[in-house]
Amino acid sequence: MTLEDFESQINSSSCFLEGRYSDLFEWVFSQYEQSRIEATAETGGDMLLFQWGTYDWGMGKAFEIDLTRQTIDDLDDVDEQTDSMRQLHITLRFQDNQATSELAEGNKWCSHASEIAPFRKSVSQSEVFYWLKSHDPISVKVVLERV
Repeated sequence: MTLEDFESQINSSSCFLEGRYSDLFEWVFSQYEQSRIEATAETGGDMLLFQWGTYDWGMGKAFEIDLTRQTIDDLDDVDEQTDSMRQLHITLRFQDNQATSELAEGNKWCSHASEIAPFRKSVSQSEVFYWLKSHDPISVKVVLERV
């Protein structure tokens, strides 16, 4: 599977189309465990990042919850390998308020499919994931980019 294939699967998934974002994240965890992105480095070449916090990217302050699949191509040259890094973000943006301020900011990494069980448990039992289940985002973006 390619990262573009995975992006297409996200965009057409019922969880995404129906706005069931905590279910979408759970689906991403399952896909990560089952399907590797082709031609990625064995170590650190296909990872997941769950991150959250309040940011202002020029559109005003907002609280964001983001799940990213990050890939690095399997290349011999370390510099070329670094230049090949790409990220597929699912970013949920929420109105900034007192409750989101209390969630602070943070991140959790999963560097290999063999680590998905403790990663999934850590994310799904986190305060921010629990909060996500009962709040609707003001915007949602799925973006594939070079880093």
